[in-house]
Amino acid sequence: MSGIVEDLVGIFSRPRAFFPVSLQIIFTWLIPILTVTNLPILLLKRHAGLTSLSLLAGLTLFLYIVSRWQWKLGLKRYFSAA
Repeated sequence: MSGIVEDLVGIFSRPRAFFPVSLQIIFTWLIPILTVTNLPILLLKRHAGLTSLSLLAGLTLFLYIVSRWQWKLGLKRYFSAA
């Protein structure tokens, strides 16, 4: 279970054009692994601009807020057997 993230990063570290369009959409917008692995190179090659970087930053902030909300919700429902 703990190796799933590393395996996904390894698989999706290839250029986005390598994958079918349906997988590109899923792994760019729903699970943004292609964005995270491809955007730094696209920025260095000047194939992506500030818009892409801003979008990634906004998505990161959104996912952070969702994870904090989920954490706090989990703490409210947590009870210990001790």
